Amino acid sequence: MSRLAAGASKCRALLPRSALLRLCVLGLISALLVSIALKLFWPTMTAFAQTPSRSGTVELPWSFEETTAGNVLTVTTQHQWLKPSRWQIIPDDRLTYITVNGQTVPLDGIRPESLTDYTNGFEIDLGAFMKRGTNTIVIGVDNLGGGAGGLTLRPLFGAWRWSAVGLCFLPLLIGLGGAFRLRASQVILIALSLTVLCAYWAATPWQVRTHDAVGWDGHIGYVQYVARELAIPRPDAGWTYYHPPLYYILGAIAWRWAEFMGLPGPETLQALALALWLVFVVSSAGALRIALRNRPSVALVATLLLAFWPAGIVHSIRLGNDAAFYAASGIVTWYAIRWWKTRRRDMLLGMAISGALALLCKSNAIALVGGCGMLVLLNALRTRNRRAVIDLCLYSSIAGSGLAASFAVRIYYYSQGKIANWLIANGNFLNDGLRVPVNIKSFLPLDIPTFLVNPFISAWDDATGRANFWNYLLRTGLFGQVDFPGEAQKVLAIMLGAILLLLVCAGLGLLIRAAKPRRMWRHLPWSLFAVFWIAALMALRIQMPYSCSNDARYVMPLIVPALIWWGLAGRFSRLLMFCMVPLSAIFFFML
Repeated sequence: MSRLAAGASKCRALLPRSALLRLCVLGLISALLVSIALKLFWPTMTAFAQTPSRSGTVELPWSFEETTAGNVLTVTTQHQWLKPSRWQIIPDDRLTYITVNGQTVPLDGIRPESLTDYTNGFEIDLGAFMKRGTNTIVIGVDNLGGGAGGLTLRPLFGAWRWSAVGLCFLPLLIGLGGAFRLRASQVILIALSLTVLCAYWAATPWQVRTHDAVGWDGHIGYVQYVARELAIPRPDAGWTYYHPPLYYILGAIAWRWAEFMGLPGPETLQALALALWLVFVVSSAGALRIALRNRPSVALVATLLLAFWPAGIVHSIRLGNDAAFYAASGIVTWYAIRWWKTRRRDMLLGMAISGALALLCKSNAIALVGGCGMLVLLNALRTRNRRAVIDLCLYSSIAGSGLAASFAVRIYYYSQGKIANWLIANGNFLNDGLRVPVNIKSFLPLDIPTFLVNPFISAWDDATGRANFWNYLLRTGLFGQVDFPGEAQKVLAIMLGAILLLLVCAGLGLLIRAAKPRRMWRHLPWSLFAVFWIAALMALRIQMPYSCSNDARYVMPLIVPALIWWGLAGRFSRLLMFCMVPLSAIFFFML
Protein backbone atom coordinates (compact mmCIF):
# COMPACT_ATOMS: atom_id res chain seq x y z
CA MET A 1 0.00 0.00 0.00
CA SER A 2 2.85 2.37 0.83
CA ARG A 3 4.34 1.80 -2.64
CA LEU A 4 0.99 2.51 -4.28
CA ALA A 5 0.61 5.70 -2.23
CA ALA A 6 4.13 6.76 -3.18
CA GLY A 7 3.40 6.06 -6.85
CA ALA A 8 0.18 8.06 -6.68
CA SER A 9 2.06 10.96 -5.09
CA LYS A 10 4.64 10.90 -7.88
CA CYS A 11 1.87 10.93 -10.50
CA ARG A 12 0.18 13.89 -8.80
CA ALA A 13 3.51 15.71 -8.73
CA LEU A 14 3.71 15.46 -12.53
CA LEU A 15 0.33 17.17 -12.95
CA PRO A 16 -0.27 20.94 -12.77
CA ARG A 17 -1.26 22.33 -9.37
CA SER A 18 -4.15 24.29 -10.81
CA ALA A 19 -7.35 22.20 -10.72
CA LEU A 20 -8.43 23.62 -14.08
CA LEU A 21 -5.12 22.87 -15.80
CA ARG A 22 -5.08 19.41 -14.22
CA LEU A 23 -8.57 18.82 -15.60
CA CYS A 24 -7.42 19.84 -19.09
CA VAL A 25 -4.41 17.49 -18.96
CA LEU A 26 -6.42 14.54 -17.63
CA GLY A 27 -9.21 15.26 -20.11
CA LEU A 28 -6.73 15.10 -23.00
CA ILE A 29 -5.34 11.83 -21.61
CA SER A 30 -8.85 10.36 -21.56
CA ALA A 31 -9.50 11.58 -25.11
CA LEU A 32 -6.32 9.90 -26.34
CA LEU A 33 -7.03 6.68 -24.45
CA VAL A 34 -10.59 6.48 -25.83
CA SER A 35 -9.27 7.12 -29.34
CA ILE A 36 -6.66 4.37 -28.97
CA ALA A 37 -9.24 1.92 -27.63
CA LEU A 38 -11.67 2.61 -30.48
CA LYS A 39 -8.81 2.32 -32.97
CA LEU A 40 -7.80 -1.07 -31.55
CA PHE A 41 -11.32 -2.48 -31.47
CA TRP A 42 -12.95 -0.98 -34.56
CA PRO A 43 -12.22 -2.90 -37.77
CA THR A 44 -11.22 -0.91 -40.83
CA MET A 45 -13.70 -1.42 -43.66
CA THR A 46 -13.75 -0.57 -47.35
CA ALA A 47 -16.94 -1.16 -49.32
CA PHE A 48 -17.65 -1.77 -53.02
CA ALA A 49 -21.27 -1.79 -54.22
CA GLN A 50 -22.81 -3.10 -57.41
CA THR A 51 -26.34 -2.48 -58.67
CA PRO A 52 -27.76 -3.34 -62.12
CA SER A 53 -26.90 0.15 -63.38
CA ARG A 54 -23.69 1.14 -61.58
CA SER A 55 -20.78 -0.03 -59.45
CA GLY A 56 -18.01 1.53 -57.43
CA THR A 57 -16.60 2.29 -53.99
CA VAL A 58 -19.17 3.53 -51.47
CA GLU A 59 -19.30 4.78 -47.88
CA LEU A 60 -20.94 2.85 -45.06
CA PRO A 61 -23.79 2.82 -44.31
CA TRP A 62 -24.57 2.20 -47.98
CA SER A 63 -27.55 3.94 -49.55
CA PHE A 64 -28.85 3.96 -53.15
CA GLU A 65 -31.98 5.19 -54.90
CA GLU A 66 -32.71 2.37 -57.37
CA THR A 67 -35.72 0.06 -56.97
CA THR A 68 -33.96 -3.14 -58.02
CA ALA A 69 -33.13 -6.72 -57.02
CA GLY A 70 -29.73 -8.38 -56.95
CA ASN A 71 -27.75 -5.51 -55.45
CA VAL A 72 -24.43 -6.57 -53.94
CA LEU A 73 -22.26 -4.97 -51.25
CA THR A 74 -18.70 -6.28 -50.85
CA VAL A 75 -16.90 -5.25 -47.67
CA THR A 76 -13.20 -5.88 -47.05
CA THR A 77 -12.21 -5.81 -43.39
CA GLN A 78 -9.31 -6.75 -41.17
CA HIS A 79 -9.85 -9.24 -38.34
CA GLN A 80 -7.82 -10.30 -35.31
CA TRP A 81 -8.58 -11.21 -31.71
CA LEU A 82 -9.23 -7.63 -30.56
CA LYS A 83 -11.78 -7.03 -33.31
CA PRO A 84 -15.39 -8.12 -32.73
CA SER A 85 -16.90 -11.05 -34.58
CA ARG A 86 -20.55 -10.14 -33.96
CA TRP A 87 -22.16 -7.71 -36.39
CA GLN A 88 -25.41 -5.80 -36.64
CA ILE A 89 -26.86 -5.83 -40.16
CA ILE A 90 -29.77 -3.57 -41.11
CA PRO A 91 -31.05 -4.22 -44.66
CA ASP A 92 -33.22 -1.86 -46.67
CA ASP A 93 -35.34 -3.48 -47.64
CA ARG A 94 -34.50 -7.25 -47.91
CA LEU A 95 -31.29 -9.19 -47.32
CA THR A 96 -30.95 -12.24 -49.59
CA TYR A 97 -27.61 -13.85 -48.66
CA ILE A 98 -24.27 -13.43 -46.88
CA THR A 99 -20.92 -14.97 -47.75
CA VAL A 100 -17.63 -14.61 -45.88
CA ASN A 101 -14.44 -15.46 -47.75
CA GLY A 102 -16.54 -17.37 -50.26
CA GLN A 103 -18.40 -19.44 -47.64
CA THR A 104 -22.18 -19.10 -47.47
CA VAL A 105 -23.41 -18.02 -44.03
CA PRO A 106 -26.59 -19.89 -43.00
CA LEU A 107 -29.49 -17.58 -42.19
CA ASP A 108 -31.72 -20.29 -40.72
CA GLY A 109 -31.35 -18.89 -37.20
CA ILE A 110 -32.47 -15.40 -38.23
CA ARG A 111 -36.17 -14.62 -38.01
CA PRO A 112 -37.53 -14.04 -41.55
CA GLU A 113 -38.99 -10.67 -40.57
CA SER A 114 -35.56 -9.51 -39.35
CA LEU A 115 -34.18 -9.93 -42.88
CA THR A 116 -36.51 -7.09 -43.94
CA ASP A 117 -36.31 -5.01 -40.74
CA TYR A 118 -34.87 -1.70 -41.95
CA THR A 119 -35.04 -0.19 -38.44
CA ASN A 120 -33.20 -2.68 -36.20
CA GLY A 121 -32.13 -5.47 -38.55
CA PHE A 122 -30.51 -8.40 -36.80
CA GLU A 123 -27.31 -9.50 -35.08
CA ILE A 124 -25.11 -12.33 -36.37
CA ASP A 125 -21.82 -13.90 -35.32
CA LEU A 126 -19.43 -14.28 -38.26
CA GLY A 127 -16.46 -15.42 -36.18
CA ALA A 128 -16.61 -19.02 -37.44
CA PHE A 129 -16.20 -17.81 -41.03
CA MET A 130 -13.53 -15.14 -40.52
CA LYS A 131 -9.77 -15.61 -40.49
CA ARG A 132 -6.93 -13.58 -39.08
CA GLY A 133 -6.04 -10.82 -41.51
CA THR A 134 -8.06 -9.70 -44.54
CA ASN A 135 -11.65 -10.92 -44.90
CA THR A 136 -14.26 -10.35 -47.59
CA ILE A 137 -17.95 -10.11 -46.68
CA VAL A 138 -20.46 -10.15 -49.54
CA ILE A 139 -24.12 -9.31 -48.88
CA GLY A 140 -27.02 -9.38 -51.32
CA VAL A 141 -29.79 -6.79 -50.92
CA ASP A 142 -33.07 -6.27 -52.78
CA ASN A 143 -34.80 -2.90 -52.76
CA LEU A 144 -38.31 -3.59 -54.02
CA GLY A 145 -40.38 -1.38 -51.74
CA GLY A 146 -39.68 1.93 -53.44
CA GLY A 147 -37.63 4.79 -52.02
CA ALA A 148 -34.02 4.54 -51.00
CA GLY A 149 -32.40 1.17 -50.38
CA GLY A 150 -29.16 0.21 -48.75
CA LEU A 151 -27.49 -1.58 -45.89
CA THR A 152 -25.93 -0.78 -42.52
CA LEU A 153 -23.11 -3.06 -41.34
CA ARG A 154 -21.69 -2.31 -37.89
CA PRO A 155 -19.50 -4.42 -35.57
CA LEU A 156 -20.81 -5.01 -32.04
CA PHE A 157 -18.14 -4.47 -29.39
CA GLY A 158 -19.74 -6.44 -26.56
CA ALA A 159 -19.42 -5.79 -22.83
CA TRP A 160 -15.66 -6.20 -22.30
CA ARG A 161 -14.65 -3.89 -25.15
CA TRP A 162 -17.04 -1.14 -24.05
CA SER A 163 -15.82 -1.67 -20.47
CA ALA A 164 -12.27 -1.09 -21.69
CA VAL A 165 -13.44 2.12 -23.38
CA GLY A 166 -15.22 3.12 -20.16
CA LEU A 167 -12.01 2.73 -18.15
CA CYS A 168 -10.43 5.33 -20.41
CA PHE A 169 -12.75 7.95 -18.89
CA LEU A 170 -11.27 7.53 -15.39
CA PRO A 171 -8.57 10.24 -15.83
CA LEU A 172 -11.30 12.69 -16.90
CA LEU A 173 -13.41 11.67 -13.92
CA ILE A 174 -10.52 12.22 -11.52
CA GLY A 175 -9.80 15.62 -13.06
CA LEU A 176 -13.46 16.64 -12.82
CA GLY A 177 -13.60 15.45 -9.20
CA GLY A 178 -10.73 17.77 -8.34
CA ALA A 179 -12.14 20.72 -10.28
CA PHE A 180 -15.56 20.47 -8.60
CA ARG A 181 -14.11 19.56 -5.17
CA LEU A 182 -15.74 16.18 -4.71
CA ARG A 183 -14.92 13.87 -1.87
CA ALA A 184 -12.97 10.77 -2.87
CA SER A 185 -15.98 8.64 -1.91
CA GLN A 186 -18.17 10.57 -4.37
CA VAL A 187 -15.66 10.00 -7.18
CA ILE A 188 -15.58 6.28 -6.39
CA LEU A 189 -19.39 6.02 -6.50
CA ILE A 190 -19.50 7.78 -9.88
CA ALA A 191 -16.72 5.48 -11.15
CA LEU A 192 -18.86 2.49 -10.14
CA SER A 193 -21.72 3.84 -12.26
CA LEU A 194 -19.46 3.58 -15.32
CA THR A 195 -19.90 -0.20 -15.15
CA VAL A 196 -23.65 0.21 -15.65
CA LEU A 197 -23.13 2.80 -18.37
CA CYS A 198 -20.84 0.42 -20.26
CA ALA A 199 -23.33 -2.44 -19.88
CA TYR A 200 -26.00 -0.21 -21.40
CA TRP A 201 -23.60 0.94 -24.14
CA ALA A 202 -22.84 -2.68 -25.04
CA ALA A 203 -26.57 -3.39 -25.49
CA THR A 204 -27.44 -0.14 -27.27
CA PRO A 205 -26.14 0.81 -30.74
CA TRP A 206 -26.00 4.54 -31.33
CA GLN A 207 -29.17 4.67 -33.46
CA VAL A 208 -31.33 3.01 -30.74
CA ARG A 209 -33.43 5.12 -28.30
CA THR A 210 -32.30 8.37 -29.82
CA HIS A 211 -34.10 11.52 -30.95
CA ASP A 212 -33.63 13.17 -34.36
CA ALA A 213 -30.08 11.80 -34.67
CA VAL A 214 -30.25 10.04 -38.03
CA GLY A 215 -30.35 11.72 -41.42
CA TRP A 216 -28.83 14.69 -43.16
CA ASP A 217 -31.11 17.12 -41.30
CA GLY A 218 -30.79 15.53 -37.85
CA HIS A 219 -28.16 15.98 -35.14
CA ILE A 220 -25.51 14.01 -37.03
CA GLY A 221 -26.28 15.98 -40.19
CA TYR A 222 -25.82 19.23 -38.27
CA VAL A 223 -22.47 17.99 -36.89
CA GLN A 224 -21.31 16.89 -40.34
CA TYR A 225 -22.32 20.22 -41.87
CA VAL A 226 -20.24 22.17 -39.35
CA ALA A 227 -17.33 19.72 -39.72
CA ARG A 228 -17.26 19.90 -43.52
CA GLU A 229 -18.34 23.48 -44.22
CA LEU A 230 -16.72 25.11 -41.16
CA ALA A 231 -19.87 27.19 -40.85
CA ILE A 232 -23.21 27.23 -39.00
CA PRO A 233 -26.19 26.26 -41.19
CA ARG A 234 -29.33 28.35 -41.61
CA PRO A 235 -32.04 27.42 -39.07
CA ASP A 236 -34.47 26.60 -41.89
CA ALA A 237 -32.04 24.27 -43.70
CA GLY A 238 -32.79 21.13 -41.65
CA TRP A 239 -35.03 19.61 -39.02
CA THR A 240 -32.70 20.31 -36.06
CA TYR A 241 -30.65 23.16 -37.53
CA TYR A 242 -32.47 25.82 -35.49
CA HIS A 243 -30.68 24.73 -32.31
CA PRO A 244 -27.88 26.93 -30.90
CA PRO A 245 -24.49 25.81 -32.24
CA LEU A 246 -22.18 25.09 -29.28
CA TYR A 247 -22.74 21.31 -29.08
CA TYR A 248 -22.47 20.96 -32.85
CA ILE A 249 -19.14 22.80 -32.85
CA LEU A 250 -17.84 20.36 -30.22
CA GLY A 251 -19.33 17.49 -32.23
CA ALA A 252 -17.67 18.74 -35.41
CA ILE A 253 -14.28 18.79 -33.69
CA ALA A 254 -14.87 15.19 -32.54
CA TRP A 255 -16.05 14.19 -36.03
CA ARG A 256 -12.98 15.67 -37.74
CA TRP A 257 -10.77 13.90 -35.20
CA ALA A 258 -12.57 10.63 -35.90
CA GLU A 259 -12.00 11.07 -39.64
CA PHE A 260 -8.32 11.85 -39.05
CA MET A 261 -7.84 8.80 -36.80
CA GLY A 262 -10.02 6.44 -38.84
CA LEU A 263 -12.53 6.06 -35.99
CA PRO A 264 -16.28 5.50 -36.32
CA GLY A 265 -18.03 8.89 -36.30
CA PRO A 266 -21.25 8.02 -34.39
CA GLU A 267 -19.41 6.03 -31.71
CA THR A 268 -16.99 8.94 -31.28
CA LEU A 269 -19.97 11.22 -30.73
CA GLN A 270 -21.25 8.73 -28.16
CA ALA A 271 -17.91 9.00 -26.36
CA LEU A 272 -18.27 12.80 -26.43
CA ALA A 273 -21.78 12.45 -24.98
CA LEU A 274 -20.46 10.27 -22.16
CA ALA A 275 -17.70 12.79 -21.38
CA LEU A 276 -20.28 15.59 -21.22
CA TRP A 277 -22.53 13.40 -19.08
CA LEU A 278 -19.66 12.97 -16.60
CA VAL A 279 -19.33 16.76 -16.46
CA PHE A 280 -23.03 16.96 -15.53
CA VAL A 281 -22.85 14.21 -12.91
CA VAL A 282 -19.64 15.47 -11.27
CA SER A 283 -20.66 19.15 -11.22
CA SER A 284 -24.10 18.19 -9.88
CA ALA A 285 -22.44 15.99 -7.23
CA GLY A 286 -20.35 19.01 -6.31
CA ALA A 287 -23.54 21.03 -5.91
CA LEU A 288 -24.99 18.27 -3.72
CA ARG A 289 -21.91 18.34 -1.51
CA ILE A 290 -22.23 22.10 -0.97
CA ALA A 291 -25.99 22.05 -0.39
CA LEU A 292 -25.70 19.09 2.02
CA ARG A 293 -22.31 19.99 3.51
CA ASN A 294 -23.52 19.40 7.07
CA ARG A 295 -24.82 15.94 6.14
CA PRO A 296 -22.04 14.16 4.23
CA SER A 297 -23.76 10.75 4.39
CA VAL A 298 -26.88 12.26 2.81
CA ALA A 299 -24.72 13.82 0.07
CA LEU A 300 -23.24 10.37 -0.64
CA VAL A 301 -26.68 8.76 -1.01
CA ALA A 302 -27.81 11.61 -3.28
CA THR A 303 -24.63 11.28 -5.38
CA LEU A 304 -25.14 7.52 -5.67
CA LEU A 305 -28.69 7.90 -6.96
CA LEU A 306 -27.67 10.72 -9.30
CA ALA A 307 -24.98 8.52 -10.89
CA PHE A 308 -27.35 5.55 -11.24
CA TRP A 309 -30.47 7.50 -12.23
CA PRO A 310 -32.14 5.40 -15.01
CA ALA A 311 -32.92 8.24 -17.42
CA GLY A 312 -29.40 9.55 -16.91
CA ILE A 313 -27.93 6.24 -18.03
CA VAL A 314 -30.24 6.25 -21.07
CA HIS A 315 -29.14 9.80 -21.93
CA SER A 316 -25.44 9.25 -21.22
CA ILE A 317 -24.60 7.94 -24.72
CA ARG A 318 -27.45 9.50 -26.69
CA LEU A 319 -26.48 11.68 -29.65
CA GLY A 320 -27.74 15.24 -29.59
CA ASN A 321 -27.31 18.63 -27.96
CA ASP A 322 -28.91 17.48 -24.69
CA ALA A 323 -25.53 16.15 -23.54
CA ALA A 324 -23.88 19.58 -23.74
CA PHE A 325 -26.93 21.23 -22.19
CA TYR A 326 -26.80 18.88 -19.19
CA ALA A 327 -23.09 19.56 -18.71
CA ALA A 328 -23.60 23.32 -18.79
CA SER A 329 -26.64 23.16 -16.49
CA GLY A 330 -24.66 21.15 -13.92
CA ILE A 331 -21.88 23.74 -13.96
CA VAL A 332 -24.40 26.59 -13.60
CA THR A 333 -26.02 24.86 -10.60
CA TRP A 334 -22.62 24.33 -8.94
CA TYR A 335 -21.62 27.97 -9.37
CA ALA A 336 -25.05 29.21 -8.28
CA ILE A 337 -25.07 27.27 -5.00
CA ARG A 338 -21.46 28.27 -4.27
CA TRP A 339 -22.29 31.91 -4.93
CA TRP A 340 -25.35 31.71 -2.69
CA LYS A 341 -23.21 30.35 0.14
CA THR A 342 -20.29 32.78 -0.29
CA ARG A 343 -21.50 35.78 -2.37
CA ARG A 344 -18.07 35.76 -4.06
CA ARG A 345 -17.96 37.67 -7.32
CA ASP A 346 -15.84 35.06 -9.11
CA MET A 347 -18.61 32.55 -8.40
CA LEU A 348 -21.17 35.00 -9.80
CA LEU A 349 -19.11 35.45 -12.97
CA GLY A 350 -18.77 31.67 -13.32
CA MET A 351 -22.54 31.31 -12.92
CA ALA A 352 -23.22 33.99 -15.55
CA ILE A 353 -20.70 32.69 -18.09
CA SER A 354 -21.76 29.06 -17.74
CA GLY A 355 -25.39 30.20 -18.01
CA ALA A 356 -24.61 31.99 -21.27
CA LEU A 357 -22.89 28.82 -22.55
CA ALA A 358 -25.90 26.75 -21.52
CA LEU A 359 -28.10 29.00 -23.66
CA LEU A 360 -25.73 28.41 -26.57
CA CYS A 361 -26.26 24.65 -26.09
CA LYS A 362 -30.05 24.68 -25.84
CA SER A 363 -32.49 27.54 -25.50
CA ASN A 364 -34.54 25.94 -22.73
CA ALA A 365 -31.62 26.78 -20.42
CA ILE A 366 -33.52 30.05 -20.09
CA ALA A 367 -35.33 28.48 -17.12
CA LEU A 368 -32.07 27.90 -15.24
CA VAL A 369 -30.64 31.29 -16.21
CA GLY A 370 -33.89 32.91 -15.08
CA GLY A 371 -33.71 31.11 -11.73
CA CYS A 372 -30.14 32.34 -11.20
CA GLY A 373 -31.21 35.85 -12.18
CA MET A 374 -33.98 35.75 -9.59
CA LEU A 375 -31.42 34.76 -6.93
CA VAL A 376 -29.22 37.73 -7.82
CA LEU A 377 -32.21 40.10 -7.88
CA LEU A 378 -33.54 38.93 -4.51
CA ASN A 379 -30.08 39.30 -3.01
CA ALA A 380 -29.89 42.87 -4.32
CA LEU A 381 -33.35 43.72 -2.97
CA ARG A 382 -32.54 42.26 0.43
CA THR A 383 -29.07 43.74 0.96
CA ARG A 384 -29.60 47.05 -0.91
CA ASN A 385 -25.90 47.75 -1.19
CA ARG A 386 -23.72 48.84 -4.08
CA ARG A 387 -21.94 45.52 -4.44
CA ALA A 388 -25.21 43.60 -4.87
CA VAL A 389 -26.38 46.07 -7.53
CA ILE A 390 -23.09 45.70 -9.43
CA ASP A 391 -23.48 41.92 -9.22
CA LEU A 392 -26.96 42.22 -10.70
CA CYS A 393 -25.68 44.37 -13.57
CA LEU A 394 -22.78 42.00 -14.27
CA TYR A 395 -24.99 38.93 -14.29
CA SER A 396 -27.65 40.57 -16.45
CA SER A 397 -25.15 41.75 -19.06
CA ILE A 398 -23.34 38.41 -19.39
CA ALA A 399 -26.41 36.18 -19.27
CA GLY A 400 -28.29 38.63 -21.49
CA SER A 401 -25.53 38.37 -24.11
CA GLY A 402 -25.89 34.58 -24.09
CA LEU A 403 -29.67 34.93 -24.41
CA ALA A 404 -29.33 37.29 -27.37
CA ALA A 405 -26.77 35.03 -29.07
CA SER A 406 -29.03 32.00 -28.59
CA PHE A 407 -32.20 33.54 -29.99
CA ALA A 408 -31.06 36.28 -32.37
CA VAL A 409 -30.76 34.16 -35.53
CA ARG A 410 -34.11 32.43 -34.99
CA ILE A 411 -35.91 35.69 -34.25
CA TYR A 412 -34.43 37.20 -37.41
CA TYR A 413 -35.54 34.28 -39.60
CA TYR A 414 -38.95 34.27 -37.89
CA SER A 415 -39.38 37.99 -38.61
CA GLN A 416 -38.53 37.25 -42.25
CA GLY A 417 -41.20 34.52 -42.37
CA LYS A 418 -38.62 31.79 -43.09
CA ILE A 419 -39.34 29.72 -39.98
CA ALA A 420 -42.76 29.14 -38.43
CA ASN A 421 -41.84 29.44 -34.75
CA TRP A 422 -39.14 31.57 -33.12
CA LEU A 423 -38.72 29.22 -30.13
CA ILE A 424 -38.93 25.75 -31.72
CA ALA A 425 -38.54 26.19 -35.45
CA ASN A 426 -39.91 22.75 -36.35
CA GLY A 427 -42.70 22.87 -33.76
CA ASN A 428 -45.44 23.65 -36.26
CA PHE A 429 -44.48 20.59 -38.30
CA LEU A 430 -44.74 17.98 -35.56
CA ASN A 431 -47.03 15.03 -36.20
CA ASP A 432 -50.59 15.62 -35.02
CA GLY A 433 -50.47 12.20 -33.38
CA LEU A 434 -48.25 13.79 -30.71
CA ARG A 435 -50.89 16.35 -29.70
CA VAL A 436 -52.09 16.25 -26.10
CA PRO A 437 -54.89 18.19 -24.35
CA VAL A 438 -54.20 21.46 -22.56
CA ASN A 439 -56.83 21.85 -19.85
CA ILE A 440 -57.10 21.70 -16.07
CA LYS A 441 -57.66 17.94 -16.13
CA SER A 442 -54.40 17.37 -17.98
CA PHE A 443 -52.46 19.19 -15.24
CA LEU A 444 -54.34 18.22 -12.07
CA PRO A 445 -54.09 15.78 -10.46
CA LEU A 446 -51.51 13.07 -11.18
CA ASP A 447 -53.15 10.01 -12.72
CA ILE A 448 -51.81 7.63 -10.07
CA PRO A 449 -53.45 4.34 -11.23
CA THR A 450 -52.19 4.78 -14.81
CA PHE A 451 -48.78 5.85 -13.54
CA LEU A 452 -48.38 2.77 -11.36
CA VAL A 453 -49.47 0.12 -13.87
CA ASN A 454 -47.59 1.36 -16.97
CA PRO A 455 -43.83 0.73 -16.77
CA PHE A 456 -42.99 3.02 -19.68
CA ILE A 457 -44.76 5.86 -21.42
CA SER A 458 -45.36 6.38 -25.11
CA ALA A 459 -45.46 9.76 -26.78
CA TRP A 460 -48.20 8.35 -29.07
CA ASP A 461 -50.43 6.24 -26.83
CA ASP A 462 -52.99 7.83 -24.46
CA ALA A 463 -53.38 4.52 -22.62
CA THR A 464 -49.88 4.92 -21.15
CA GLY A 465 -50.90 8.21 -19.51
CA ARG A 466 -49.24 10.70 -21.84
CA ALA A 467 -52.18 13.15 -21.60
CA ASN A 468 -51.43 13.90 -17.94
CA PHE A 469 -48.61 16.43 -17.51
CA TRP A 470 -47.33 15.04 -14.19
CA ASN A 471 -47.61 11.45 -15.33
CA TYR A 472 -45.56 12.20 -18.42
CA LEU A 473 -43.01 14.27 -16.49
CA LEU A 474 -42.38 11.59 -13.83
CA ARG A 475 -42.34 8.59 -16.19
CA THR A 476 -40.05 10.22 -18.74
CA GLY A 477 -37.97 11.52 -15.84
CA LEU A 478 -37.32 7.87 -14.99
CA PHE A 479 -36.70 6.35 -18.43
CA GLY A 480 -37.42 8.91 -21.12
CA GLN A 481 -40.10 8.34 -23.74
CA VAL A 482 -38.61 4.99 -24.75
CA ASP A 483 -39.53 1.36 -24.27
CA PHE A 484 -37.56 -1.66 -23.11
CA PRO A 485 -38.77 -5.07 -24.30
CA GLY A 486 -37.78 -7.38 -21.41
CA GLU A 487 -40.35 -8.59 -18.89
CA ALA A 488 -37.84 -8.11 -16.06
CA GLN A 489 -37.37 -4.49 -17.15
CA LYS A 490 -41.13 -3.91 -17.00
CA VAL A 491 -41.36 -5.24 -13.43
CA LEU A 492 -38.36 -3.20 -12.32
CA ALA A 493 -39.74 -0.08 -14.01
CA ILE A 494 -43.03 -0.41 -12.11
CA MET A 495 -41.11 -0.82 -8.83
CA LEU A 496 -38.97 2.23 -9.58
CA GLY A 497 -42.08 4.24 -10.45
CA ALA A 498 -43.71 3.36 -7.13
CA ILE A 499 -40.58 4.43 -5.22
CA LEU A 500 -40.43 7.68 -7.18
CA LEU A 501 -44.04 8.44 -6.26
CA LEU A 502 -43.23 7.91 -2.57
CA LEU A 503 -40.21 10.19 -2.89
CA VAL A 504 -42.32 12.93 -4.47
CA CYS A 505 -44.75 12.70 -1.54
CA ALA A 506 -41.86 12.87 0.95
CA GLY A 507 -40.42 15.92 -0.81
CA LEU A 508 -43.77 17.69 -0.78
CA GLY A 509 -44.13 16.92 2.93
CA LEU A 510 -40.75 18.49 3.66
CA LEU A 511 -41.65 21.51 1.54
CA ILE A 512 -44.77 22.09 3.61
CA ARG A 513 -42.85 21.72 6.88
CA ALA A 514 -40.07 24.05 5.70
CA ALA A 515 -42.42 26.80 4.54
CA LYS A 516 -40.90 29.40 6.88
CA PRO A 517 -39.09 32.53 5.58
CA ARG A 518 -35.73 31.80 7.24
CA ARG A 519 -35.64 28.15 6.20
CA MET A 520 -36.87 28.90 2.68
CA TRP A 521 -34.18 31.55 2.25
CA ARG A 522 -31.55 28.91 3.01
CA HIS A 523 -33.13 26.49 0.54
CA LEU A 524 -33.88 29.16 -2.06
CA PRO A 525 -31.46 28.16 -4.91
CA TRP A 526 -32.67 24.58 -5.45
CA SER A 527 -36.26 25.57 -4.64
CA LEU A 528 -36.21 28.32 -7.29
CA PHE A 529 -34.58 26.03 -9.84
CA ALA A 530 -37.31 23.44 -9.35
CA VAL A 531 -40.06 26.06 -9.63
CA PHE A 532 -38.56 27.63 -12.75
CA TRP A 533 -38.02 24.26 -14.47
CA ILE A 534 -41.57 23.09 -13.80
CA ALA A 535 -43.04 26.47 -14.78
CA ALA A 536 -41.04 26.45 -18.02
CA LEU A 537 -42.23 22.93 -18.82
CA MET A 538 -45.83 23.92 -18.19
CA ALA A 539 -45.46 27.00 -20.38
CA LEU A 540 -43.91 24.91 -23.16
CA ARG A 541 -46.70 22.34 -22.88
CA ILE A 542 -49.31 25.11 -23.16
CA GLN A 543 -47.60 26.87 -26.05
CA MET A 544 -46.67 23.64 -27.86
CA PRO A 545 -49.34 21.07 -26.87
CA TYR A 546 -47.36 17.99 -27.89
CA SER A 547 -46.32 15.14 -25.63
CA CYS A 548 -42.66 15.61 -26.52
CA SER A 549 -42.75 19.14 -25.08
CA ASN A 550 -42.09 17.89 -21.55
CA ASP A 551 -40.14 14.66 -21.89
CA ALA A 552 -36.96 13.68 -20.05
CA ARG A 553 -34.72 15.69 -22.38
CA TYR A 554 -36.12 18.79 -20.68
CA VAL A 555 -36.60 17.56 -17.10
CA MET A 556 -33.25 15.93 -16.28
CA PRO A 557 -31.83 19.07 -14.54
CA LEU A 558 -34.80 18.81 -12.14
CA ILE A 559 -33.13 15.73 -10.64
CA VAL A 560 -30.55 17.79 -8.73
CA PRO A 561 -32.95 19.97 -6.69
CA ALA A 562 -35.18 16.91 -6.22
CA LEU A 563 -32.29 14.92 -4.75
CA ILE A 564 -31.55 17.69 -2.26
CA TRP A 565 -35.15 17.82 -1.05
CA TRP A 566 -35.43 14.04 -0.87
CA GLY A 567 -32.16 13.80 1.04
CA LEU A 568 -33.44 16.29 3.61
CA ALA A 569 -36.86 14.66 3.91
CA GLY A 570 -35.81 12.03 6.46
CA ARG A 571 -34.45 8.51 6.89
CA PHE A 572 -37.31 6.78 5.09
CA SER A 573 -36.81 9.00 2.05
CA ARG A 574 -33.07 8.25 2.03
CA LEU A 575 -33.80 4.54 2.30
CA LEU A 576 -36.04 4.81 -0.75
CA MET A 577 -33.29 6.66 -2.62
CA PHE A 578 -30.79 3.94 -1.74
CA CYS A 579 -33.21 1.20 -2.87
CA MET A 580 -33.50 2.74 -6.33
CA VAL A 581 -29.79 2.23 -7.02
CA PRO A 582 -29.60 -1.61 -7.15
CA LEU A 583 -32.92 -1.74 -9.03
CA SER A 584 -31.52 0.60 -11.67
CA ALA A 585 -28.25 -1.37 -11.90
CA ILE A 586 -30.09 -4.68 -12.29
CA PHE A 587 -32.37 -3.12 -14.92
CA PHE A 588 -29.44 -2.28 -17.21
CA PHE A 589 -27.25 -5.28 -16.47
CA MET A 590 -30.11 -7.56 -17.57
CA LEU A 591 -30.50 -5.95 -21.01
